[in-house]
Amino acid sequence: MNFILRTIAKESKGLTLNRLLGSSYCITYKSEKTIEEWETEVKIYFPEIAKTDIIVAIVLSNEVSPIYDDDRAYIMTESGKTFEKI
Repeated sequence: MNFILRTIAKESKGLTLNRLLGSSYCITYKSEKTIEEWETEVKIYFPEIAKTDIIVAIVLSNEVSPIYDDDRAYIMTESGKTFEKI
């Protein structure tokens, strides 16, 4: 089964982005890390925006998708059903 990341960006007036994640993904939550751990991890993936309001990182084998504080994000199945709310 393939998964899709659907992000609705508040700052873009509700722009909806759908991104194919493939059959596996990993989610890293800011709330589950210390501030130092999170800043170190975010700097690896996003060196230019390390101190922003990124609260979640979706990690794929070769890239990372940030989720910002005001975004709404969902992991969807390929049939369009919600698999997980982020």
